[in-house]
Amino acid sequence: MEKPSFKDYFSFSRNERSSIIVLIILIVIVAFSFEIYQILGFNRTTIIVPPIPKKVSERIDRAKPEKREPNNSKNNKYSIKPIDINHASPKEFEKLYGIGPVLGQRIVKYRAGIRGFDRKEDLLKVYGLTPETFKNIKPFLILSPRNLSTIQKKTYTVEDKKFRKNIIVDINTADSVTLSLLNGIGPKLSMRIINYRTKLGGFDSIGHLKKVYGIDEELYERLEPSLIISKKESKTIRTKDSIQSKSELVFLNLDINSASAGELEKIRGVGPFYSKTIVDHRTQIGGFAKMEQLKSLYKMDSITYRNLTENAKIKTPHRTFNINNIEFKSLLRMKILEYEEVKYIFNLKKSLGQITSSEQLKNLKGIPREELELLLLYLHFEENGSSEE
Repeated sequence: MEKPSFKDYFSFSRNERSSIIVLIILIVIVAFSFEIYQILGFNRTTIIVPPIPKKVSERIDRAKPEKREPNNSKNNKYSIKPIDINHASPKEFEKLYGIGPVLGQRIVKYRAGIRGFDRKEDLLKVYGLTPETFKNIKPFLILSPRNLSTIQKKTYTVEDKKFRKNIIVDINTADSVTLSLLNGIGPKLSMRIINYRTKLGGFDSIGHLKKVYGIDEELYERLEPSLIISKKESKTIRTKDSIQSKSELVFLNLDINSASAGELEKIRGVGPFYSKTIVDHRTQIGGFAKMEQLKSLYKMDSITYRNLTENAKIKTPHRTFNINNIEFKSLLRMKILEYEEVKYIFNLKKSLGQITSSEQLKNLKGIPREELELLLLYLHFEENGSSEE
C-alpha cells in the first residue's frame, strides 16, 4: 500500500471547503459581535423587574443609614440656630453634627461639674468630642456668662455676674462651702483641700495647693487670683511668764498607753481611724514601749506622728510576756518581727525546750538587732507554766 504524502493531509473535497468557509465566518461574527452590537445601536437593555412589595420597601428605607452633612453646608437640614453651651439641654446638643445622645449627656454632666464653660474650646475636654467635630460645630456655638443658680444646685445665690471672679478666699481658714464657690472647685475637691490642710497643719504658701490631688496647673492658674493665705499658727515655747493667746496652739498631755480613742482624736491630724487603730494595736501588744512603734501603724505619715509625739507620752508601763508561754500569733501581731523571724524564735525554743535568757535570742541570726532589742522590752524569761505579768 502506497504511503500518503504530506500534501494529501491538506486536500479537501468541495463540501469540506464550503463547511470550513462557513465555520470561519461564524468565528469572525462571534469574535466581533460586541463591536457590531455597538455599531448597530443596541446599547440599551430593558429589564422588567417586578414591583417590590410596600412592606419590604419600608424596611429597606428604615435600614438605610441617615446621612448627615457638615454644619457648614448651605443645604444642611441639621443646621439650627446657635446653641448656648452654658444652658443647652442634651436634646439641643444632639442637633449638632457629630453629637449623639451619649455625647450630649456627657457634655451636660461635664458642664455641671465645672459649673459652666469659660471658653468654647473647653468643649474639647469632654471625652469623645474630637477636634474635627468641634471645628464643624463651632460656628453654631455661643457662650453666655455662667449663671450659678441654674448650673449648680440652688445652694448659693449670685447677685451679679462677676461674683465668682471677685470672690477672695483664704485657703487656711475657708470651710468647704466657701471653697466650693471657687471656679472649678466642687464639694469633693473642697473636702480634699481641707483634709490635706489639716494633715499639713495649714498651708505655708498658695503654691502648696498644687499638691492636692485633682488640682492641675491649669486649674491652679485660674484659682490663684482669687486666693490669699493667712499665717499658719506657729508653735511657741511657753514659759511660766508667757500668756497663752487664742491663736496659740494648745498642746495636750496624754498618756499614749491609757488615753481613750476620743481623747486621741483631739490631737490635730488624728481622726477616728487613727485613734481606733492606736487603741486596738495597744490592746494587742499590751501597751507601747516606745513612741517610734506608732510609725509601723497603717499609713502613719510623718506629720501625724509628729503631732502625736508632741501631745502624748508614755507614762503607764507596758505589759511583758513570758517567752516560753506566748503563742506564735500573739508574737506576730505585735508587729515587731516578720513571719520568718518569729519562726526562728519558735524553732530555737523547740530545740532548747525553753529559752532562759536574752543572750540565747541575741545569738540568733536573721533578726535585726534593733527589732530584737525592742522585742526584749516585752519579754521575761521563766519556766513553762509561769503566768504572764
